[in-house]
Amino acid sequence: MHYQLSMGWVVLPLTLFLHSLLPGAAIACHPNHLSGSRSPMSEVAIAVSDLGKTVVARVGDIILLRLAENPTTGYVWEMGSLDPQLIEVKNSIYQVSPGTGVGRGGTRVFRLQAKAPGTVPLLLKLRRPWESEVEAVDQFSVTLQIQ
Repeated sequence: MHYQLSMGWVVLPLTLFLHSLLPGAAIACHPNHLSGSRSPMSEVAIAVSDLGKTVVARVGDIILLRLAENPTTGYVWEMGSLDPQLIEVKNSIYQVSPGTGVGRGGTRVFRLQAKAPGTVPLLLKLRRPWESEVEAVDQFSVTLQIQ
């Protein structure tokens, strides 16, 4: 039987064999564990149910914020100013809900990346860009604690 190496991991049969002989040996096969480096960044999802809460993320994490939106009404989610030293907005995309109805809504997805430890208030307003900020019909806020 032939065993192959793939991106630092030994294929499953050899890994299971090593683990049965030496517990913990299978984990030590990956270079990140040998060097003591932290695991890769993860995604932190923020939803409407997180309104007013504090959400914890680590430096390097991707934060995904999803809010219902229907731009055919003119109302779109706008994010308030952020500290660029702590967080970066990677992109903001609108995903149309499945279906065929004209004027159907969808979801606004903000993709952010945590850059440094600190506290970041996220404040978004649902408003028509041509109207004053006082005329926002909804708002969403969370506190992001980056560790």
